[in-house]
Amino acid sequence: MKKILTVIILCASLASISACSSNQDSKSSNEDRAASSSTEIAQKNVQSMKGNSNPAADTQNQADAAQKFQQRKVIYTANLVIEVKDYRKMLGALEQRAKDFGGYIVQSAIHKQQSDQLRGEMTFRVPQEKFQAFLDYTENGAAKVEERNVSGQDVTEEYVDITARLKAKKVVEARLLSFMEKADKTEDLLKISDDLARVQEEIESIEGRKKYLENQSELATVNITMVENKISIPDIEKDNGSLWLKIKKQFITSTNIMLKILSSLLVFVLGNILIFLIIALALIPIYLYIKKKIQQ
Repeated sequence: MKKILTVIILCASLASISACSSNQDSKSSNEDRAASSSTEIAQKNVQSMKGNSNPAADTQNQADAAQKFQQRKVIYTANLVIEVKDYRKMLGALEQRAKDFGGYIVQSAIHKQQSDQLRGEMTFRVPQEKFQAFLDYTENGAAKVEERNVSGQDVTEEYVDITARLKAKKVVEARLLSFMEKADKTEDLLKISDDLARVQEEIESIEGRKKYLENQSELATVNITMVENKISIPDIEKDNGSLWLKIKKQFITSTNIMLKILSSLLVFVLGNILIFLIIALALIPIYLYIKKKIQQ
C-alpha cells in the first residue's frame, strides 16, 4: 500500500514539473514574440521619424542658403561727376558726412581753372550699408549731376574658395609642425622646414587676399569729380580803379602812337626835301605848258 502511494505521489510530481516546464516555454515564446514585435515597431518608428525629419532638414537647408545669400561679398564702386556752387564748402560737407557714416576720404586733388574756379577729384570709402545714403547726399548737394555710374562685383565664390583653402593650409601647417617635433634626422628636419616655410608663405598670401576682399566688400568706394560753377560778382571799387587805369594806359599808348607817326612824317619830309624840290622844278614847265594849252 505504501509503495502504491509513493508511486502516485511521484507521478503527480512529474506531472506538475512537466506543466511548469510547458508554461515556462510558452512564456519564453511569448516574450520572444513580444520582443520581435517591439523591434519591428521601433524600426517603424525610426523610419517614421526619419520620414518626418526630412521637411525640417529641407527647411534648415533653405535657411542656411538664405543666410549665405545675405552674407554675400559684393564690391561696390560709384563714379560721379558733379557741378557745385562752392567747391570748398561741398568738400567739407562730404568729408563730414563720410565721417558720420563711419567712412573716410582716401585722396583729394584740387586744380584751379579760369576765373579762379576750382576742379578736383576725390575718393571716399563708406560702409556698404551707407553707400546709397552717401550717394543721395552727394547728388542732393550738387547743383548738377553730369555723370553717375554704379557697379558691383560679386566675389562671394572667390571668398568661399580662399576660406576653404586657408583652412586646409592651416591643417597642413599643423601636421608639419607635429612632424617637426617628432623628426630625429637632420635631413628630415630640413625637408619639413622647407615645406613648412612654403605652406606658411601660401597662408600669408591667402590671408592677405581674404582681408582685401573683406575690406573691399565691407567699405564701398565712391570716386567724385567735382567742378565749381560759381558766378563771381566783381568788386565795384576795384573795377573803377582798374577802369581808370585802363583809360590812362590807353591814352598814353595812343599819344605815343601819334607822336611816333608825326615824328616819322617830319623826318620823312625834312629828310627828302631836296628830292621834293627837284621833282617840283621838273613839274613846273609841264604844268605851265598844260595850262597854256587849256587857255587856247
